Amino acid sequence: MNKADSSIRLMLADDHKIVLDGLCLLLDSQPDIEIVATALSGSELLDKIPKAKPNLLLLDITLGDDDGIQLCKQLKQKYPSLAIITLTMYNSGSYLQSMIANGAAGYVLKDADIEELLEAIHTVHRGGTYYSKPPTEKLLSDIARPPGERKKKQVIRISQREKEILSLIAREFTTSEIAEKLFLSINTVETHRANMMMKLECKNVAGLIRVAYENRLLD
Repeated sequence: MNKADSSIRLMLADDHKIVLDGLCLLLDSQPDIEIVATALSGSELLDKIPKAKPNLLLLDITLGDDDGIQLCKQLKQKYPSLAIITLTMYNSGSYLQSMIANGAAGYVLKDADIEELLEAIHTVHRGGTYYSKPPTEKLLSDIARPPGERKKKQVIRISQREKEILSLIAREFTTSEIAEKLFLSINTVETHRANMMMKLECKNVAGLIRVAYENRLLD
């Protein structure tokens, strides 16, 4: 991974190893990018970053139970010169707004092609900003609505399987325990949880439970 002439010292943080491995293969082949570290959790990210000394970070919004938005805020306070790009599955104007407010200079969806991701990396490394078009349009659309309309919420509906998983999360079962109890794979449980967080526009598990009770989803 060492490249003496590299100008972009990139760190990757995502809680799915297959995603990290794929990104490493795609990005480490670039002549001006050196991948200095990867992390699968918030704690691993915080532990590795002082030694790795990246100048740019690709950060997922959810790192297991860690909140990427709060991590972004924490990192920008401690390392002001660190450029952060959110790489996420959430096509959400509210998440985009939160990441911008907490210091992210980029927001790229995981279904973007490699050309868009590289454009974002180079733009942000040069001191600019890059936000994928779909979440940007959602954010602008929300801002354009009259204040009264912004507060109106659609009726929230979740599937029976999602309700079962949500109930177990509320009872403090771990992901592996939920998977075992419902005869599902851990990845399936994580996918259901991520989908619910996107539906309910939550940043972490605590927010997911709060919104679930507020909307009587566990009754």
